[in-house]
Amino acid sequence: MPQPNIGKLITDYVYEKRITKISLSEKFKISYGATIKRFQSESMQINTLYDISVILGHNFIAEAAKSLPPLEPEGNLTELEAKVKEQAEIISKQNVTINDLEIQVRVLERAIALFQGK
Repeated sequence: MPQPNIGKLITDYVYEKRITKISLSEKFKISYGATIKRFQSESMQINTLYDISVILGHNFIAEAAKSLPPLEPEGNLTELEAKVKEQAEIISKQNVTINDLEIQVRVLERAIALFQGK
């Protein structure tokens, strides 16, 4: 999965909001050249990205995070699947045992009924 181009995220936002690079350099209190260089960078430190997000009022960190793969449940999914399968087998065996016991009860009830002459 390709990493997001942070400079492009910011540049696209600035273009969409029609914010000039001169006003950006004033907001960031850096030179115009440094502003241009900063926004051409494909990556940047998280604290710099945080500061830019605060100044521009847009969460670029969350926007960059959208390109991350989805979180997986804790633990290995195959382990969880194996546990579920194991529990299903136990339940299935218990159902067979219950069915066997129900049959035995019916047989004994019939035997008792026959013995009592009913």
